Amino acid sequence: IHSASSNKNTILSNIVNSNESSGIYFESTSDTIVSNNSLNSNPYNIWLSSSSYNNTINANNIYAGSFGFLISSSSYNTISNNNVSLSTSAGIQISGPSNQNVVTGNKFYDNGCCGWSSIYIAGADSNTISNNDITDTAGTAYAIDISSDSNNNYLIGNRYSGTGADNINDLGTGTTVQHRNRFEIEGDSAGKALLTLNQTGNQDIFTASSSGVTKFTITNSGGIRLGSDEGDSGECLKSAGVGSGATWGSCAAGSNGTWDVNT
Repeated sequence: IHSASSNKNTILSNIVNSNESSGIYFESTSDTIVSNNSLNSNPYNIWLSSSSYNNTINANNIYAGSFGFLISSSSYNTISNNNVSLSTSAGIQISGPSNQNVVTGNKFYDNGCCGWSSIYIAGADSNTISNNDITDTAGTAYAIDISSDSNNNYLIGNRYSGTGADNINDLGTGTTVQHRNRFEIEGDSAGKALLTLNQTGNQDIFTASSSGVTKFTITNSGGIRLGSDEGDSGECLKSAGVGSGATWGSCAAGSNGTWDVNT
């Protein structure tokens, strides 16, 4: 299916298998909906190119081939709720200049053979990659790979697992990363703290918990609380060994690596 310089169309519920090049190919196409299609073993299953803008690619099933999606020189597109599996290259590649695309709510499974990652951003800026499930049980690269010439992209709430999708490789500039099950802050501002917490009320400054049970607190006065215990004056913070929580206790004479409180 080839759309060239065509706008406001709907491509719905087609079966597109084993073509020599693309399954669905857009050139200078805008405001088009591609939904509920099945694509299998096309080298480029869905390819948006040549300034294709404002398209919505939703709820398609994509299997095998080289690329699930290739977005090249195209911006402001939304790729959502698709299932993409067994692409030998990337599940989706966004190549610049392709800016402000949104890739959200997709499921990627076992994409990226031979050093390819499930999601690859190359020379593209200000794209949002959010709330995707990325699994790769056999690959050797990354869940998300961002090249050094990519700027100000947003990775928010993605979940990834497997030997080929256990990490993110971010070589870009100004990337914002917020994981679904972890929190990461990245910065390079000389002379400034990476994170500043300013409690303007009368409650604790910081609390860390495990399964709802408080384990570590920085109190409003700057004290340290382990569970519910802030220790006594002159006590040291002492390790209880690997796998065990720290405790307050008497400081051994001449000991190193301890933390005195109120001395």
